[in-house]
Formats: sequence, structure tokens, C-alpha cells
Amino acid sequence: MRLSARKAILAAVAVCSVTLLLLHPEMFSFGPAEELHSKKGLTEHLNANDHKPSPKDAPGEPHHASPDQRQPKEKTPHEQSAPTRRQTTAGPPSSTTTTVKKEHAPIPVFDFQGSATKMLETANLLNTQQTIYNSERFSLDFSNPALVVIVIMVHKRADYLEASLASLRGVPDISSALLVLSHDYVDEAMEKAVKTIDFCAYMRIFSPHSTQFHPHDFPGEDPKDCARDLSKEAAIQSKCNNALHPDTYGHYRESKFCAIKHHWWWKAAFVFDSIRVLANYQGPMLFLEEDYAVVPDVLSVLRQAAALVPNECPDCAFITLGTYDNAMGLGPDAIALTSWQSVRHNMGMVFDRSTWRRLRGCARQFCTYDDYNWDWTLAHLQRSGCAGPMRAAVIGVARVHHLGVCGMHAHAADCDPHKAFQEHLNAVHQIEKHMFPRQLRTVAVAGEQHLGQPNGGWGDVRDHALCLSMVGETL
Repeated sequence: MRLSARKAILAAVAVCSVTLLLLHPEMFSFGPAEELHSKKGLTEHLNANDHKPSPKDAPGEPHHASPDQRQPKEKTPHEQSAPTRRQTTAGPPSSTTTTVKKEHAPIPVFDFQGSATKMLETANLLNTQQTIYNSERFSLDFSNPALVVIVIMVHKRADYLEASLASLRGVPDISSALLVLSHDYVDEAMEKAVKTIDFCAYMRIFSPHSTQFHPHDFPGEDPKDCARDLSKEAAIQSKCNNALHPDTYGHYRESKFCAIKHHWWWKAAFVFDSIRVLANYQGPMLFLEEDYAVVPDVLSVLRQAAALVPNECPDCAFITLGTYDNAMGLGPDAIALTSWQSVRHNMGMVFDRSTWRRLRGCARQFCTYDDYNWDWTLAHLQRSGCAGPMRAAVIGVARVHHLGVCGMHAHAADCDPHKAFQEHLNAVHQIEKHMFPRQLRTVAVAGEQHLGQPNGGWGDVRDHALCLSMVGETL
């Protein structure tokens, strides 16, 4: 073809292209402009039109549960009945499936060299934003009855948290769960551990009552607080804080112990009452701690149990997936229906919104009972009858193991989380052939809560008032 003819053809094509662009601009549109200028770039954007992102081929993007996603202004029954609480931004989402919003405020970052006040401000901002990380990679449908929410209570042992996360990574279908990390301490090691989460969507919440954020004032250690072993007479004479209210045994508060009960109660209140995307979620929540490891079939067993227990045991307030021994000898496919016992059934607890309403209805008893242990306090609610029958469905062979040989109540010479995790893997290997049972069976087991005197440590009226304020009540 001659050069002049080729030029004529190209000119004709250009004219046709311009005409089509003017008459049908949608033919040349590849999506919103902000997507073309995002980190993906044009090539990745075009490729994304051919297939949905998957954990293998798409990087995660954070999603903010923003006010734009809320329902119309009239309040839902849940909102009308829920008490007004601090840290809460009202309104459930307008959709039960998370969507990725491209334009959002930057995610605040903790300055570990800054003041405690600044860190508290960052925590409050993050609690308001409620960012869902990895949301682009893992879509969550909150109307799906198979969805499970896993809440991990995190303190300051990053090495144990890493082991716990490693066990969760090995759970099939973990990508369909929402992981919520509830922190009462943050540092660089913890941030590094959290960034390894690449197997599911997750959210982080931060207790604003952490002693880290209040190092020199309540609920941390105020210099004017009474010393633990100071006599009441000497305390009154010295005019130290809360001199009139030692605990049952004449001791004054120790912030590091009180912080645990505060964190447990705040975490439960926040996930049930204040996380916007969970406002209409009625499914089970699995509560773990930073030093718990799970067996690979934990979600499979949990889902089966959650479907089975309401019919088999209407009085069961909890499903317990962890036991400190397998002495019942019931087998890995069995669930024992028994009385909930605080010292035996407090690991890997599963409960839903209906149980939380019962516990919240007993807030005054929970918040004023003189025991710094949250589980012993729940046992008190059971014994008093305040929360109604509190039976438990306890898995025959543990699907949650306790790694923390060292902690608040135990101080072993060998505190190696790697060794503890290997012991967990050995336990998994022992039941490997019996995992993923096709059908669970229930067995009635006699049991009774044996609760002695309270442990004390919770006599300070400031603790009572703070605890009640978390659910919108006053002393």
C-alpha cells in the first residue's frame, strides 16, 4: 500500500474515533476517574474488569464503615433500646455486605514517642472510623448465616499474638470470617504482628480506658491513690483516693488487675453495641485472647454447634470450644450440655447478642461485685439468677488451646511461645483423623457451679462507675 493511501486510512479512522467519542463517550469510559489514578493504575484496572480480586491476585484495601452507609434517619428498634454510650457513632449500615469506598479519611497512626493523651486521641479516632482492613480482598456478607465474628482480646504479648494468628491462618474458610482485635496496649511489636494478617478481613478497636493511655490518672495509677496494703484508718488520715472503699479484704485497687475486667466488659459492649457493620448481626461471636490457638476445624465445629444447641439446650448461654483437659472422654464429635463453670468453661467462649442482652441487663451486679476477674463475676451473675439460666454446650475435645504458660496468674521459668505452639500442633496431630466431624452429638453431663468467696480487688467505686458508664448507666 502506498504511503499516501495509508495516511488517508489513518485519517479516516481518526475522524471516526472522534465522532464516536462525541456521540458515545461511554464506549471509551473505563470507570471512575479516581480509580484510574489509584495505586492500581490503568493496566490493573482493566485486568480487574475480567475477574474479581481474590486473595491470591489482589492487594487489600481498607474500608471505612462511614456515615454514608447508614440507614435512613428513623431509628431501628436496636438503636431505640440501646443506651447512649460514649465512643458510639450512631446508625447501622444500609447494607449487610461491605463495599469498598475509594475516598476515605487517612487512617490515624500511633506515635509511640508521643504523649499518652495523643495516643488516646488516636485510639478514639480509630474507634470512630472502624476501618475494615483487607476488605477489598475478602468480601463480607453479614446476612450470611455462615458468617462468624472472631474477637481477640489483646494485651501486650506480640509473640503470643503471632502464634495465635498463625493458628487462625490454618483454618479453612477463615477468609469468610471477620476478625476483631480489641487492644488495651499498643507498641511497634504489636503493630508488626497485626500487619501479618493476610488471610481475612479484620478490624481493630482500642479500649480508651487502657492504663497505657492513663499512666498517671484513673483508671491507671494516680499518685494520690491509696497503697494496696494501707489500712483504712491510715488511708482516711492520708486522704488518699477512695480511702473509704477498700475491697472485701481491706486492700485498695491495683490498676493492672482492674484493667482486665474493664477491658473484657468494654470489648463486649463495643462489639455488640457500637460497631456499625455489626448492628444487625445476630450470629455467634467467638471470643479469644492473644495467647489462644485454634484447631483447624474450629469454624466447622462452631457452625454446627451454633445450629444444634438452640434446639438441644435452650438454656445454654454459651458454647465453649476450649477445655483445660479432655477428661470427660466424650470424643471430638461430642458436645456436653452442662452447667457453665467459670474456672472450666471460660476459654474459647461463643455467645450471641441475646446472651449479651442478658449480661448487660445485669450491669449493676457485674460492675459492683467485688472480684477483679470477669469470669468469676459472670459466675456470680449465674448464682444470683440475675442473667437467668446459664448453661453451656462444651465441646468434648478442645478446639481452642491456651498457649500462655506465663501471664497474670502464672509465672513459669520457661515462657517460650514457640514451644507452647509446638505443643498445640502436637495436640492437633493427635486428633487429626477425627477433625471435621460430619455431625455433632449432644450428651447431658451433670455439673454445678462451685463458687467460693469473691477474690476482691474491685472495691473502688470509681471502677464501679466507669464499668457502668460503658453501657450508659450511672452508679
